[in-house]
Amino acid sequence: MDNKTGGDMMESRLTALEKEVGQTLDSLKSALGGYRDKLKTSRARKAQAKERLDKLAALRKETADTLKKLVKNIDLLKKDLLRSREELSRLKREETVVKGKYLEMLTGRLPGTGKEEINGAFDSLFEKDKEELAARKEQFLATLSGAFSELEGRLKEMEDKRKRLTEKTSQADDGVKSGERKREILFEKLSIYRSETVELERTLAIAAVEEEKLFAEYSGFVSRFKNCLNQSQKAKPAGGM
Repeated sequence: MDNKTGGDMMESRLTALEKEVGQTLDSLKSALGGYRDKLKTSRARKAQAKERLDKLAALRKETADTLKKLVKNIDLLKKDLLRSREELSRLKREETVVKGKYLEMLTGRLPGTGKEEINGAFDSLFEKDKEELAARKEQFLATLSGAFSELEGRLKEMEDKRKRLTEKTSQADDGVKSGERKREILFEKLSIYRSETVELERTLAIAAVEEEKLFAEYSGFVSRFKNCLNQSQKAKPAGGM
C-alpha cells in the first residue's frame, strides 16, 4: 500500500513536471516567436533609420556645398556693390565740377580764356573793321558753342554712366539681399537635418538596447526550460522504477 502510494506520488510529480515542461516549452516557443517578431520590427526600424541617415548625410553635404558657393557669391556681390557705390560717388563729384564750369560759361567766362586776353579783346574791339569784327564774332561764337558742346557731351556721358552704375548697383544690392535670404533658408535646412540626424541616432541607440533586452528575455526562458528539464531528469527513478 505504501509502495503504491509512493508510486502514485512519484507519478503525480512526474506528471506535474511534464506539465510544467510543456508549459515552459509553450512559453519558450511563444517567447521565441515574440522575440523574432519584435526583432524583425526593430531591425526594420533600424534599416529605415540608417537609410534616412545616409540620405540626410547626402542632403547635408549638398546643402553645405550650396551654402559655401552662395556665401562666396554674396561676398563677390558685396564687393561689386561697394565698387559701384564708390564709382557713383566719384562720378557725382565729377559732374559737380563740370556743371560748375558750365554755369561759369553761362555767366560769360570761357574755359581757357584769361582776364587779360578778354580785356585786350575788348580794348581793340572798336579799332577793327567790320569784317574783322564779324570774323572775331564768328570765332567767339564757335569757340563758345564748342565749349558748351564739349561740356554737354561730357555731362551726357556721365549721365549714361550714372544710369548704368545705378542699375548695376541696384542689381548687386538685390542680389545680396536675395542671397542672404537664401543663406538663412539653407542654414535652417542644415539645422533641421542635424536635429533629425540626432533623433535618428537616438532611435538606433534605443533599438540596440531593446534588442539586448529581448535577447536577455529569451535567454531567461531558455534557462527556465533547461532547469525544468534537469529537474525532470532528476525526478525519474533509476532503471525505470
